[in-house]
Amino acid sequence: MIDEEPKTTEEDRDEAANVKYLKPGDFALFQSEGGGLRLTLADSKSVLRVKAKRCFPFTFANRYISLRDGNDEEIGIIPDLGALSKEYRLWIEDDLDIRYFTPRVKAIKSIRYRFGGIEWHVVTDCGPKRLITKGVHDTMMEIEPGRYVINDLDGNRYEVFTEELDEASAGRLGRLI
Repeated sequence: MIDEEPKTTEEDRDEAANVKYLKPGDFALFQSEGGGLRLTLADSKSVLRVKAKRCFPFTFANRYISLRDGNDEEIGIIPDLGALSKEYRLWIEDDLDIRYFTPRVKAIKSIRYRFGGIEWHVVTDCGPKRLITKGVHDTMMEIEPGRYVINDLDGNRYEVFTEELDEASAGRLGRLI
């Protein structure tokens, strides 16, 4: 059986057509003392609480950045952070760094099954950590060959690059996957 391409509905086309791409002159960005972002669109309105989200967090970290209001409604998409002023770029990168904080696993000390989950003892670039995850297929995703993202039960993300692991750590991971 040959898989058919998904059907595009009129509603899908309408949603795609309504994407607003933001160029540097389309908005002014302001940072509060606490680090929060505020935005004024040149052609319409001001938004008091703005957050940045990556549309493609694993493949385009600095491209296609969605700016959203306090209700998580999209204001617009910045196609490339490199097109912004240094100040704007740094403010948005700071917001993204908080939202997408992802420690890198440098060593895996132990992995064992416990109570229907998996307990990991790892060393990250932020220090030692004990993670609890569900099964491998529920919590671990291969982003590209040799690069994995692990999601623990608390919603934290960790990144693993197999070529950066020592032989013992790579062996423990290999037995798991």
